[in-house]
Amino acid sequence: SVLVALGVNLRDHVRANVVEKLAAGQRMLSALKQRRARELDGLVSTLAENPTLKAAIDTYRAEQATADKESSRELLATVEGELKKIAERTRPDVLAVTSASGKILAISGRRKAEWTSNAAVRTDSSGEFVTMAGGVYRIASAPIALREVQLGRLQLATVLDEEYARELSELSGASVVVASNKSIVASTLKPEARQALKAEFLEHRTEPFTLRLGRETYAIQLLFRAGDAGVFSLDSIDATAGPALAAVGQSALMIA
Repeated sequence: SVLVALGVNLRDHVRANVVEKLAAGQRMLSALKQRRARELDGLVSTLAENPTLKAAIDTYRAEQATADKESSRELLATVEGELKKIAERTRPDVLAVTSASGKILAISGRRKAEWTSNAAVRTDSSGEFVTMAGGVYRIASAPIALREVQLGRLQLATVLDEEYARELSELSGASVVVASNKSIVASTLKPEARQALKAEFLEHRTEPFTLRLGRETYAIQLLFRAGDAGVFSLDSIDATAGPALAAVGQSALMIA
């Protein structure tokens, strides 16, 4: 009876340690998230001061009211050309220029096709994330002004994809899942666990919980909400408890 109780208590102890580890990882990644947001704000503010981009947008603003269709296309092509030069240096996922009224004038970047294919952009309450059909993006923007006249805004967006999940996983030491309301957007889980995980299991979850995925039980912790998606940290309780339980089992047999 004592040996059985010892095994049960050890498993409960390991579970508590895994949950605490995830909570510590959440605090660390939350601080990293805030730092990255500040870095993104600083970068987009610097890029918005590009003088040739400002000149191109100012020319478009001044002449587009009287320009014909061909001239208007040429003016927009000039804005797009200047934006493309910036994107070639910084290699963002999305870099976009909007007019003062919010109309998109030009888009560049590696994932610009996904940005242009969706007219409706849903932003979360903080304005930090936007949800598109192609995924969830962290977004930062800065005003483009010339002689105290606001010409528009520059938007810089990075996608929460598999590469982003791997980066968080390496920092936290646990698996990371990015899930929208309908699908798993990115994951570093083992194939068996990823196949068993459904997006509806994570919907509206805010508190830590456990879930059986395949042959292992995982402790799951919400890291943060990103628009309509959530970023979760997962750690296998069985994988963590296995070595400790095996060592205790050997000791228990010797005691028995």
